[in-house]
Amino acid sequence: MTRAAPPAEDPRRLLEREHRSRPYVRERYRWLHGYPAPYRVGMSSLGFLTLHREIDGRRDWSVERVFLPDDPDPGRLRAWESGDPAHAFDALGVSVAHELEIGALIRLLDGLGLA
Repeated sequence: MTRAAPPAEDPRRLLEREHRSRPYVRERYRWLHGYPAPYRVGMSSLGFLTLHREIDGRRDWSVERVFLPDDPDPGRLRAWESGDPAHAFDALGVSVAHELEIGALIRLLDGLGLA
């Protein structure tokens, strides 16, 4: 039996459905927060959400997110909120739930042009 691939994640559609505690505003410093798994996994990670909230609550900092899609060859990855490449940010942070995600972390960094 062949399993169908999950539908591609459309960042615009998913962002429209989110309920944010504050609207996204580009601040002086920009943090790109990555998770080496699809959106649905990253956004269910309490560690990812906690770090996102802490950075987003700091004065002069805005946080954008990047996720590793299901696609085995995603091409260049960009921030979900702005579509900007990784080099446009002042800082990069990643969250991993366990050591088994290290391989996916390397794929995420490669997709960002940083590996």
